[in-house]
Amino acid sequence: MKTTTHMKLAFSLVLITSLALSALAHTNEPGPLLTVYAVNPTNPQVSFDNDPYVYSPPVPENPTVVYPTTGDAPVPPTPPGPGVITSDAPPDSHTPNRSDWNRFVYYDLPSESATVANGPYRTSGVPMKFDFGTASSPVQPGYTRVSPSTLYLPSTGYGWGKTGADSRDRGATGTGSGEESLERDFCLVNAGNAFYVDIPNGKYRLTFLVGDSTAKSGITVRADGIPIIPGMGASAGHWSKVSVLYESGKEAFSSTRVDRDGKPFPMQKSGRIRFEFIASIAVINALTIEPVSDAEWNAKPVLYTASDSTVASYYTLTYPPFPTGLVYMGWGEALHFHFDNGIIIDNQALAGRSSRSFAEEGVLDAILNRIKAGDYLFVMFAINDSADTVPSANDPNPYNNRKTSPETTHKAWTRIYINEARKRGGIPVLVPGQIKCTYDMNGQFSNSVQGYPQADRELGWELGVPVVDLNKESIDYLTALGPLPDDGDPTTERLPVGTQWYRTNPDGTVNDYIHLCPYGANEYAKRVTRLVLKTPGLENLATHVIAPTMPQPGLSVRSAY
Repeated sequence: MKTTTHMKLAFSLVLITSLALSALAHTNEPGPLLTVYAVNPTNPQVSFDNDPYVYSPPVPENPTVVYPTTGDAPVPPTPPGPGVITSDAPPDSHTPNRSDWNRFVYYDLPSESATVANGPYRTSGVPMKFDFGTASSPVQPGYTRVSPSTLYLPSTGYGWGKTGADSRDRGATGTGSGEESLERDFCLVNAGNAFYVDIPNGKYRLTFLVGDSTAKSGITVRADGIPIIPGMGASAGHWSKVSVLYESGKEAFSSTRVDRDGKPFPMQKSGRIRFEFIASIAVINALTIEPVSDAEWNAKPVLYTASDSTVASYYTLTYPPFPTGLVYMGWGEALHFHFDNGIIIDNQALAGRSSRSFAEEGVLDAILNRIKAGDYLFVMFAINDSADTVPSANDPNPYNNRKTSPETTHKAWTRIYINEARKRGGIPVLVPGQIKCTYDMNGQFSNSVQGYPQADRELGWELGVPVVDLNKESIDYLTALGPLPDDGDPTTERLPVGTQWYRTNPDGTVNDYIHLCPYGANEYAKRVTRLVLKTPGLENLATHVIAPTMPQPGLSVRSAY
């Protein structure tokens, strides 16, 4: 009887498979995989599922499918590993979908006055320290006063390019840091104005101080059109100090951006740095420029990340302890826990960016300004590459500077990251995008970021770039964790353990099925470093991977160590 049953099952599967293949032969659509859940061999559950590593199934806004509360859940089959997929889409043209520069950076490049434009440049001594404030407020010892009336002059070699800056002095206030003269006052920068410093070409550490005792503050800092600090600021009564490395005079034109005429975007001029402080109310308290030796610049390899909100840093706190409440944390912010101090983690990921907008806004240029031989550039984009702007009555043809196509323009933009990093001796690494918190009734997680991970795999194989396949890893690992323990209440949904990684609401529930909580960010960082250990081409980076002991925030989850 058993033999007859199995023979019937085998015949049925062959028949179903034959019919499926026959139907697929007459369509250009990629074929789904035949999946059989044979919990009961006499009554198999047969369905078609998309390859969980390649194709993205439709994802509802709030997935509700969970583990069955009664009976034995079918065991999902082990899908085959990813392979090269021949797409029916047009081949990669290597031509990115460029944008009109001024349509999305929200400011015009500053027009230089005749005084600024004509120079000649003065070779100023370094270090240089500027205290921004009023014309009469105290100046921090060792600093040079900069007030709204400090216009650029060739004789001094520094100053504002235009009139119109304002200033405030809040009086004797501050943090007791010994820098009260810097903290008490500041300049307010009007849009389109820039601060110029004539200085020899070279490598520098730039340190910026921002804060106000009575109001919150925040700015974006650009140096020669490069967003070296995408955002810094502080709440009222607090101050923020950020230091970055910068090489002045390195490149006269951008390798990644074009202007409105389609020409390479102009950046650095020899012997000068142009600083822009950008915000609705732009505040700057102090700027320090210090030379950095080649030995210091090259002391350690750097791992740069180029990605979106799922990787970005949100806090300046030291973890652990983890923050509480509604919190997001990208895995790039947790990455430094998993490497020793022989490598520097420079997380440049920014929320809302795609492979296109990250480059067009100049953030990639900020990385390329500092990247050196032996540094790593981890590139992961998917979620925002698929972002479409919906037409409306007010704008039937909306502008979208993020959208790319997996098979064509996403590959074309990613090719720029690879080529430009390699030109400078860097080591590009492609990270097929992590999944969202999406799973079926059997707890099987699936690719939920469309065809971008597969495009990255194909491009990596084509160009010989290491591929850290976080997409496949997150699908396999989150599925293998299984369901949360049964609490004995039949009305309680048995959610997958993996949902714990995405719980960003104060009550411990999932907020948007995309972003990670600090615990999940740390777990994803673990997955990245475990993949580094077994990815060909990353053997040197793998020597810096460590297995730290991390606190578990009340969760019982299988450890990878």
